[in-house]
Amino acid sequence: MTLLRDMTREDREQAVNNATSIIRQDYHNDVRDIAEDVMERMREAHNDGQRSEKLRETLTEYMHETIDGCGRVIYTWQSQLGLLATDNDEAYVEEFGAEGMVEDGEIQWSRLMFAALERDVYKQLEAEGLDANNPQAMFDEDEE
Repeated sequence: MTLLRDMTREDREQAVNNATSIIRQDYHNDVRDIAEDVMERMREAHNDGQRSEKLRETLTEYMHETIDGCGRVIYTWQSQLGLLATDNDEAYVEEFGAEGMVEDGEIQWSRLMFAALERDVYKQLEAEGLDANNPQAMFDEDEE
């Protein structure tokens, strides 16, 4: 393996771009995987008789539990890589303001990643036809 210091500037830039691309692909695969899990949970809840508000509560709870337990949120280094990969790195500030981003002089990477990942998963769910405010609508079309 060639060390970065032994590469030309152009080769180093290409190597960094390639690495960043892999990190972004890995992150977005995680987003899609979580969205698939959520969609499956919604189908199960609907098949178990949950409707309307209860279905929305299940979505909210499952999203929170799933994202909160995700390695991207738990481990600092994964949070940092995720924030590099997401297009929603400002989600925490947009949602809660700057307060809470830093505590005792430490950046709260997990909080930042949770907000970004949650927004990314919700966007992916929307792209797959699930309205987070009305998950019942996804099933109403099938029941007509």
